[in-house]
Amino acid sequence: FSTFASDTVGFWDDRILVTGGLRLQKLETKSYSAFGGELTGTQELNKFTPVAGVVVKPVAGLSLYANRIESLQQGPTAGFGASNFGEVFPPYVSTQYEVGGKLQIGAMFASLAWYQIDKPYGYTDVDTLVYAIAGTQRNQGVEFTLNGEILPGLRLISGVSHVDAKLLESTDPSAGTTPKGVPDWTANANVEWDTPLPGFTLTGRVTYTGKQWVDVANTFKLPSWTIFNAGARYVFAAGEVPVTLRFNVDNIADRKYWASAYDSFSSAVLQGQPRTFKASISADF
Repeated sequence: FSTFASDTVGFWDDRILVTGGLRLQKLETKSYSAFGGELTGTQELNKFTPVAGVVVKPVAGLSLYANRIESLQQGPTAGFGASNFGEVFPPYVSTQYEVGGKLQIGAMFASLAWYQIDKPYGYTDVDTLVYAIAGTQRNQGVEFTLNGEILPGLRLISGVSHVDAKLLESTDPSAGTTPKGVPDWTANANVEWDTPLPGFTLTGRVTYTGKQWVDVANTFKLPSWTIFNAGARYVFAAGEVPVTLRFNVDNIADRKYWASAYDSFSSAVLQGQPRTFKASISADF
């Protein structure tokens, strides 16, 4: 359940916009036994969370902004291997700060933002095998995006981000300073080209994921990886019905890699997807 009210006030011919809001949230979670299916626990929390933000437009095409947002979120769940597997922890309030700017240059849009997000950190004790909340994980990051139409018929959607993740006030004796499964760098770029053949578009995508820790003790890292995807789509009319044909190849080079060291349910690394062919047809009636 969520109810939200906000108001925005403009100054200096709306070159300065100030927004304030308040959200009433109610979050209730129920956990059930994986074996008998009986109810094992209920967690409920009601919370007023504020929202505040400001946007400044000093010149045409440029917007500078800052905001602070609180959000009520579901608590973590004990994963496989824990003696209290399936236990749902109470909801918590996460806080996000963000400062950034957006710039329009012709048909291109660029943005740069800094953000900070706090959330609970949990771990499974190696002696008791009990999963418990052991502190706070703080993610601070910088993100840059560049999107728009480079030339008529040639479009770009791209972004790069750097994340500095830290464990704060952790009671986990085996923990280092950096949580597992958080890449230091990520980047991606999508390109679409409308060919001279009407309705026929070629697409390409490159994805980069940087190094990430496999264990909370920070003794072993997964290497970075990069994969390339390519595809095409053709849109035509079958009478009055638009029809789209799509064909894509993911991981063209069939790169062997470990995609992530993060798993919601267990301590495991996730294997990357091999070269994959996809074909589809859709119609809009």
